[in-house]
Amino acid sequence: MFDSYIVLIAASLIIVLSYFFDVASKKFKIPSVLFLITTGLILKYAGEYYGFTFQDEFFSILELLGIVGLIMIVLEAAVDLKISKKKIPIIRQSFALALFILIATSFSIAGIIYYILDNEPFFHCLVYAIPLSVVSSAVLIPSVHTLTKSKKEFLIYESTFSDIIGILFFNFVVIQEGSILSLSGITMIVATVLFSIIVSYVLVFVFSKIKTHIKLFLMIAVLALLYALGKQLHLSSLLMIFIFGIVMNNAKIFYRSKLANHINFDNVKSIGSEFRIVTAETAFVIRTFFFITFGMSIDLALLADPRVLVIGFIILVILYLVRYVNFKVFLKTNVFPEIFLAPRGLITILLFFSIPTAYKIVGLSEGILFFVILGTSIIMMMAIMSSKDSEMESTTFFDVGLGQASDYEIEYETYSEFDDLLDDVSGINKKALENKDNTNDKKGDSK
Repeated sequence: MFDSYIVLIAASLIIVLSYFFDVASKKFKIPSVLFLITTGLILKYAGEYYGFTFQDEFFSILELLGIVGLIMIVLEAAVDLKISKKKIPIIRQSFALALFILIATSFSIAGIIYYILDNEPFFHCLVYAIPLSVVSSAVLIPSVHTLTKSKKEFLIYESTFSDIIGILFFNFVVIQEGSILSLSGITMIVATVLFSIIVSYVLVFVFSKIKTHIKLFLMIAVLALLYALGKQLHLSSLLMIFIFGIVMNNAKIFYRSKLANHINFDNVKSIGSEFRIVTAETAFVIRTFFFITFGMSIDLALLADPRVLVIGFIILVILYLVRYVNFKVFLKTNVFPEIFLAPRGLITILLFFSIPTAYKIVGLSEGILFFVILGTSIIMMMAIMSSKDSEMESTTFFDVGLGQASDYEIEYETYSEFDDLLDDVSGINKKALENKDNTNDKKGDSK
């Protein structure tokens, strides 16, 4: 039986330890998730040495932590992303890459699984392949702090879109029930988008009117409630969370003309500033306990299985080969280290353990999941450690003409009126300089 104070001490020490892992991650360019998983493994074997086993409770704890962590991590990313004319190319490009890479990787991995396990239906293989094809924003976002701001922003967009598209694609395929295309799958996607837009508009409007101090965790509770209800209705609720964050952070864009008269933008701005702190802090804590719990659930004996090693290695090759080809098609400059910054993590774990019993494949063990997650994290670590600042300065997209983004251009702002203000100021300064030049020219002519 646990002592409550012992549990409190252990939880506090884990959070403090995670903070130092975060500091070490920035200094040594080692993803903090590797520290957390390793800590989980140490705790597991230390617990077994002293006679404590919790294997039966791991997956239920993982699922709960994963759902809450997913909501907070996506919110954390969404409330930092600002829509403007300058960002449309990078949003469009990152979305296209995330979509093409996810689909190509899913079908490629499914093809390999189908070839190795020739007795299994291809449809079942695809259900297994999708979770392994999703880039984890929960692992990537905390790990790209050493990159330039232009590359960091692009990877944040790509990984967030990969999470959302991956969940949509997974739910769409599961709903198909073995058919190539069904009306229920198309209905799910359309309903998800409409539901997300309507709910986001209503929530931002309602919370802009709240004047009490207790509103941030109320907002989080409402979002968690809607997320759970959406899952019960077989909707991809993560899209609603992402759209809500975008709408709140870009209220001036979404609430125009008559709608603008009914919303308190000052209140939205204040909520947004406070919300960033809450989401960042909460996501940090949830991420910490999720990956430590995941480390405690890993059975290292599975990684010694030759079948797991062979299939896992082939999957890793496919992941980076597909990513390299897609980046080469869309990019005309050096694609290092971006092609190796594709870790698997929270979404992959949640989707893998939520595969319906009807689609289960006996020949695929959880060892493959562990191998791919650890492998992609280690490869990302080596890519970041071997990258030099001079090698991470330019990212140019030939089909949309997006040049290298300066640090100034990609600073996150909350409202679009700041851009308008800066444009006005720059226009005034430009006119002043032109007038000054004309005056000097006249003085020169008179002389």
